[in-house]
Amino acid sequence: EFGKHKAAALEKQEEMTKACDDLQSKVEALLTNLMAEEEASAASQKQLHERQEEALAQEQQRLAEEIKEIEANLSETAATKDEVHAEFGKHKAAALEKQEEMTKACDDLQSKVEALLTNLMAEEEASAASQKQLHERQEEALAQEQQRLAEEIKEIEANLSETAATKDEVHAEFGKHK
Repeated sequence: EFGKHKAAALEKQEEMTKACDDLQSKVEALLTNLMAEEEASAASQKQLHERQEEALAQEQQRLAEEIKEIEANLSETAATKDEVHAEFGKHKAAALEKQEEMTKACDDLQSKVEALLTNLMAEEEASAASQKQLHERQEEALAQEQQRLAEEIKEIEANLSETAATKDEVHAEFGKHK
């Protein structure tokens, strides 16, 4: 009878040991997955940041080229203005008309530059908002994962407690038959 109980107790102990090992493996796998998700999130944020920097660099390049064109137009306009002043006595009416065109062209160019700067600032604000939203979503996902892990750990602890109680019962039964 003692041999049966001892064999049953040893079998139960082996089952408990295997259950503990399985639970530990699950916890380790969950932690590994969590770390992998965090690394993937960091890589994703890095890629987003790089794409945003690249887009910003392209926009700055485009603006620089447009500014060069504007400066060339202004230089051309200044040269034209000088010619008009030289011919002013002969072509007063034409000079006034040309001056109005130049003023309008300058106003148009200034409006374009202001619009470009406004768009650039809006894009930067949108990018910052997008990054903030991404960060908030990542924090929310991490909190959910931590909650899920906490619940799973509680379940593991309950299983361990149940296993310990069963172990105590087996020991008590073993003591009776001893």
